[in-house]
Amino acid sequence: MKTYHATNKQELKEIIKGHGEYAGIFTSENIALTANGDYGDFIYSVEFESICEKSDIEEYLENNPEFSVKHPDFVIDCDDAEQDDTYFENQKLRALIAIELGFDAVEENDGWLVVNGKVEFLGHRKSEEVETEIEENW
Repeated sequence: MKTYHATNKQELKEIIKGHGEYAGIFTSENIALTANGDYGDFIYSVEFESICEKSDIEEYLENNPEFSVKHPDFVIDCDDAEQDDTYFENQKLRALIAIELGFDAVEENDGWLVVNGKVEFLGHRKSEEVETEIEENW
């Protein structure tokens, strides 16, 4: 699957599995979301294959009850504003579960948290290359 990532880091070369605040990088299928610069000025395409879905995490929790004991506030999905904070706090945990299960990304409410994939620099968000990519993949 081809997705897009915006960041202020001009030298992103790879995703280091399990590292960083979220254990991966956030991406979206919609490159137009990168145009306003809210998430950074440098745009990358990120390709990955396998997706850890809600059902995979549910099965993981069933098979690993000690995880729920260690993380009693863990939420798989967020249905209302009351769970938003907990959901965001748990993003890294969901990514680590995806890594343990051998997936490349975990489905998030607003895109994908990619833990393993191919990263390619497209350019500055205002560059001709990025504008062309937006036009072709809107």
